[in-house]
Amino acid sequence: MKDTYWNHKGKYEKLAKQLHELIPTEGEVKGAKNKALDKFRRASNCYYDLYNNGLCNRRAQFRQVFGFPVPSYMLWLRHDISESIQQKLEDEMSKIILAAAKEQRVGETHEPVVRFDKLNVEVGIKTSQATFFLPTLTIDQARWLRDELIEKLK
Repeated sequence: MKDTYWNHKGKYEKLAKQLHELIPTEGEVKGAKNKALDKFRRASNCYYDLYNNGLCNRRAQFRQVFGFPVPSYMLWLRHDISESIQQKLEDEMSKIILAAAKEQRVGETHEPVVRFDKLNVEVGIKTSQATFFLPTLTIDQARWLRDELIEKLK
C-alpha cells in the first residue's frame, strides 16, 4: 500500500498531526473528555510498534485497540503484512483519528453567519457539524455578539 499513516500519507494525516500535538510526551491523556484522544495515543503506539518492532511490545494492546489480531507469521516478516490487513488497519486508524478529532474539535471551522430583514437580525455560527442561531436581536446587539463569538472561538 502506498498511502498509509506509516509513510505519512494517510487519509487524515493532517488531523493526525494536529492530534499528536495534544498528546503529552509521557503517559496517558487524562480526563473524561479525552477518551478518544487517549485511544488515538494508544493506537499510534501500537501502529508504530507493528511496523517498527513487529508488535514485540504491544501485541495484546494492538488487538484490544484495533479489534483484530495480526497473524504471527506476518509479524516475523514485518514488511510482508498482507494488503487486506494493511487496509483494515488503515481504515481502523482513520476511524480512531476522526473520533479523536471530533472529541477535541480539531479541524473544525467556525464562520459567523448573519441573516436579516428590515427589522430583525439573526446571528449564528456555522461549524462543520451545523449552524447555530441565537435569538433575534437589534442590529447593534447582533454585531457586538458576532464579534464576541468569533473572538471566543479563536
